[in-house]
Amino acid sequence: MICSSAFAQQPTVSLRYLLFDPVPIRVTPIEGDNSYTVTELSRLPDGEAVDLRSWLAQLTPAFTQLDQDTIERQLDYFNDTIESVELSDGAFSPRLGQELQAQGNALLQAGDINGALVAFDRAAHIIRVNNGLFSLDQAPVIEDTIEAHLSRGDLISANEQQEYLYYLQQKSFGNTDPDQYLQALHSFAEWNLYAFNSNYYEISRIANAASSEAINSLSFQAFRAQSLLKAQMLYMQIVDILTRGFGKSDPRLPEAEKALAVTSYLYLTNFDLAEDFASEQRPYDISMMPKNALGSRIGKDALERRIVYLQNRPDTDPQTLTEARLDLADWLLFSRKRTNSLEAMLLAYEGAVSSGLSGQALQALFAPPLPAVVPSFAHPRFSRAALKVPQDLALDYHGYIDVDYFLNKYGQIRTAQVLGSSPGTPVEITERLMRNLRNAQFRPRIQEGALLESDHITARFYYTY
Repeated sequence: MICSSAFAQQPTVSLRYLLFDPVPIRVTPIEGDNSYTVTELSRLPDGEAVDLRSWLAQLTPAFTQLDQDTIERQLDYFNDTIESVELSDGAFSPRLGQELQAQGNALLQAGDINGALVAFDRAAHIIRVNNGLFSLDQAPVIEDTIEAHLSRGDLISANEQQEYLYYLQQKSFGNTDPDQYLQALHSFAEWNLYAFNSNYYEISRIANAASSEAINSLSFQAFRAQSLLKAQMLYMQIVDILTRGFGKSDPRLPEAEKALAVTSYLYLTNFDLAEDFASEQRPYDISMMPKNALGSRIGKDALERRIVYLQNRPDTDPQTLTEARLDLADWLLFSRKRTNSLEAMLLAYEGAVSSGLSGQALQALFAPPLPAVVPSFAHPRFSRAALKVPQDLALDYHGYIDVDYFLNKYGQIRTAQVLGSSPGTPVEITERLMRNLRNAQFRPRIQEGALLESDHITARFYYTY
C-alpha cells in the first residue's frame, strides 16, 4: 500500500473526519534489529486513490457555480421580470412565486445570502396567499431556505424551517396519506439525527452567523439532545404506524426498529446520564422524554422485535436473520449482559448453520479477519460507515500505525501495544487510535463452533483525515 508523502507533516487541519482502515498483518522481526517486515493478510480497495476531504466535499449540497457575468445577467432578468409582473398583475400575482424563488437562487450564487432569504420569504408568502396557508406548494421554497441557512452555518435557523416543513407535511398527509406521511416522518427523523451529529462551527462558513453559539455551550448541547430525542420519538411513531396500519409483516419495520435502537445507543454513549439527572442544569428537558428513553431497554426491545418480524417473513434470507440476531447479541454485550450475549451469539451461530448458510458467509459473520466493533449497526467511530464512505472506495492515506493486541472472551482489550508507525505520524493520531481501541467493545469470534477464550490480533491501521 503506497501512502501519500503528506504524512511526513504534522496535521494542520481538523481531525473531525479522521478515519482508520485496518488490515490484519503478519509481522516478521528482523534479526539483530528492532525493525520488522509486514505481510498484509487482506487488501484495502484498489484503484485511483481519492483525498477523503475532497470526496466528502462533493457530498455537500452546493449550488451550480456560474461565472459573475452570467449571475449578473440572471439577476437583471429576474429584477425586470418581477417588476413587470407586479405592474401588470399586482404584488401578489401567483406568477411571482416562481420568479422570486429563481431570484433567490441567483442571489445565493452572487453570495448575497440575506437577499436570497428575503426573496425566498416573499415567494413563500405569495404562495400562501394564493394557494392557502398550509399549501405544500411552498415546500420547494422552504427547502431552498434551509440550504441558504446551512450555506452560512446557521443550523438553528435551518432547523426552524425544517420543523415548519414537517408541520406542513403533517397537516397535508397525517390523516389522508399514510405512505406520504411515513416518508415525511422518516425525512424529519434523519434531519434530527443530522442536527445531533453536527458540529456548529465545522459547518459554518462565516464566523459571525446570527445565531452563533460556542460549540460546548449549554444551549447548543440542549439543541443536540432535543434533536436526538425528536429522532427517537419519530422512529417510535414510525414503528407504531407501520405496526397498526400496515401489519407486522411490513418490510419497512425491521429497518425502523434498527434506527430506533441506534437513537438509544447514541443517548447512552453521548450523555453523562448520572450527572445530568443529578444536575438542575442538564441540557435537555426531562419532562419531554418518554419513559426509559435513556436506558438500554428501548434498544433491546426494538432489536428483539426486529428478529420476530424477520422470522415471521417467509422471504427473509438466512444471512439477514443471522445479522439481526448478532445485532441483539452485540447490544447485550454493550449493555454489560456478557453471559447472555455469548449465549445469543452461539444461538445465532447454530441457527445460521442449521439454515444452511455457506461456509464463506459463516466465516465473514463469525470469524472475520478482524473482530467487528459493536454494535456494528451504529457505525463505529473513525470508520468508513460513520462517514458514509463506500467500502470499495480507494483512499489516499496519510500514514499507518501497526498495533498488536489481545482480547478476552468478552471481546475487550486485555493488552495493546504500538509496534511502529509510518514516519511523521502525529502523536495525537496514535493516541486517538489507542484510546479508541481500548474503549471499544469487540464481537468475540467463533471458530469451529466455539468462542475463542483469547484472541490475538496484529493489524495495520491506515489513517486519513
